[in-house]
Amino acid sequence: MRERIEDILYRIETALGVLFFTALFFAVILQVFYRYVLNDPLVWPFELSIYCYVFIIYIGGAMAARKQTHIAFNMLAGLMPARAQAALNALLHIFLIVIFALLIKPAIGYMDFVSGVRSSALGIPWSWVIAIFPLGMGLIIVHLLLRTADDVLGLVRGCSNAGGEG
Repeated sequence: MRERIEDILYRIETALGVLFFTALFFAVILQVFYRYVLNDPLVWPFELSIYCYVFIIYIGGAMAARKQTHIAFNMLAGLMPARAQAALNALLHIFLIVIFALLIKPAIGYMDFVSGVRSSALGIPWSWVIAIFPLGMGLIIVHLLLRTADDVLGLVRGCSNAGGEG
């Protein structure tokens, strides 16, 4: 079951990352072409490139959470016994889950607040742009939950999988 969840998340994150990066790439190319070749700059590709960039950041954050490649200071943790490392990882993951979960509700409230506002060049609802924040946080929470389960299982099984690697 866990592998299935990881596979689904991997496919979603990869597809979204490729989609937004491709859109960003073509928006920049189009913007440069119109500005410097046709001498008739367009506004909407610039706006689209900014939105795609923000989406890439949040999707990339979720992918980094999946791969556990976020910046970490583990000098002291590396000196701890395996059980203590697993317990510390589980506590840190739970702390982050709580913080991210607390941030989702205000983000959804803000989406509701700006639901009538549209972007200036593309005319898309601003709430669609803001939606990446709760989506990205939700994806990160799922990855953290999976890592926390690894840590807890590592503690229960005697740290055979401590730290959630794998």
